[in-house]
Amino acid sequence: MPFPKVEVSAVAIVRGGRILAVYNSAWGAFTLPMTKRRVWQNKEIETVHRDESWELAASRAIAEIIGKTVVGLKPLVSLPGYQQSDRDSAIKEYDYQAFRFVLPDGIEPIAGLVTEWLTIEEWLDPLRAPISPTAVDLLKHAEAEAKLAGRSFP
Repeated sequence: MPFPKVEVSAVAIVRGGRILAVYNSAWGAFTLPMTKRRVWQNKEIETVHRDESWELAASRAIAEIIGKTVVGLKPLVSLPGYQQSDRDSAIKEYDYQAFRFVLPDGIEPIAGLVTEWLTIEEWLDPLRAPISPTAVDLLKHAEAEAKLAGRSFP
């Protein structure tokens, strides 16, 4: 029996060589902003549906953090077929598309959110906690792809 499939857009919000970590109380950890892609199903015709774009889902995740519209979203990394059961103990197949967004000067996360700006080394430090393993995996892949392309990350 196949596992339920979940498609998630994630975003590395960057500024000055650091990536924003946002505390997710449901997960009990700092993570990247992320959200599931929406699917609109036609109630009368089961095979007819419309999927939200990866970019729009990522933009929604950013808007929840900064309270602003978004311009300048860049693809970062894809992580398909990722299986996990961290939060609800149910194994699911997650497809992740991560994006990079440079936070413009003068814009800050919404007041009251628990956030921290971390370097890539801090994100990947196994002694630093609590940090979402999913966010760590996404950032490891993004850093590896950047190195292969001869670029620095973030």
